[in-house]
Amino acid sequence: MSKRRIAYLVAFVVILGAIFLAEVRLPGNLPFGGGASTSVTGPHESCTSGWNVTGYFTPVETDYTGPAQTVTVNGTARSFYSSFLEDVQVEGWGQTKEGNYIGYENGQYSASQAPLNSLGGSLKIGDVAVDFSVIQAGTILTIPTLPSPWNITRFTADDSGVGIVGKHVDVYTGLGATAEQETFRFVGDNQFVCQLVVGGAPAAFAIAPMTTPEPSGLDLPRLRETSPLQFRS
Repeated sequence: MSKRRIAYLVAFVVILGAIFLAEVRLPGNLPFGGGASTSVTGPHESCTSGWNVTGYFTPVETDYTGPAQTVTVNGTARSFYSSFLEDVQVEGWGQTKEGNYIGYENGQYSASQAPLNSLGGSLKIGDVAVDFSVIQAGTILTIPTLPSPWNITRFTADDSGVGIVGKHVDVYTGLGATAEQETFRFVGDNQFVCQLVVGGAPAAFAIAPMTTPEPSGLDLPRLRETSPLQFRS
């Protein structure tokens, strides 16, 4: 190959590289990138920073011991471990030794065949509690700043709570002690939360009540599809 052809080839490669860098640029406020973000018109994730992320789980009575306490559940007196009831009051629901569930709200206990979210559906791994005045119910979210595998999990905003106000997302991790340990892994402030955007507005699924109980143990979270990220402060 002549020197002139080699020069032409090198120039061609340099031009292609410059075009590629001009079109594909990392968002400027990512910790590992620089440059201005490009405009995304199709389905994409719009991300904001400054979120408080916590976790919650469903305690299982067989994981507890100690003295018992009698409480009224749907008008019936029932006895449970006191330590179990303490966690039920914090987490909202718990699985009893009999296999059904008791919930706690406004100082009263109720019973169900599954732990329920605030919309009446069955809680499942991948659900999150949010402030519905900030994030619409049913919105699809990702939280890329969480540790693996939660950073690639696609969440659904279908729960709420009195302690979930403003830029706060509470991630449901499932049943029992293993799920409880998962909640400790990703509690933190100043997290990124991304909402799936379709047609210029956050994408939300209609939430229908479900009664299928959550299976025991910690299931693998659902993985999200790959999509462009658009970050903003």
